[in-house]
Amino acid sequence: MKILFTYIRYNECESLLARNVAAFPSAFQQRLTRFRRPKDAQATLLGRLLLKEGLKKHYQKELNFEDVGYSIYGKPYLKNSNIHFNISHSEDIVVCAFDENKEVGIDVEYIKPIKIEDFKTQMTPNEWKI
Repeated sequence: MKILFTYIRYNECESLLARNVAAFPSAFQQRLTRFRRPKDAQATLLGRLLLKEGLKKHYQKELNFEDVGYSIYGKPYLKNSNIHFNISHSEDIVVCAFDENKEVGIDVEYIKPIKIEDFKTQMTPNEWKI
């Protein structure tokens, strides 16, 4: 398995989109415009750029964006290929995992502190005692 990652840079969001969005199919470009937060559009774009870079670097394969399909469960895949990939992002990090001949999944999650008191209303009195 190969894993590539990058970090979201909030001050570069607009320039990243401007430099790269034209290389993508119009449906993907439209998808990026639907995000309310620029960070989410940037994370989605960075995921695809990691996919492009990983295919080139590790498999000597150029990414044809029309070759990306989606399963009935929304999982992306490459049509007519034995290369599998998965993309995840959380907070400031974006990752893309690759493998040949095996399905691959990756999930990244930002861990942040919580106040347990915020969950008191969701617990029974007995659960709260524990």
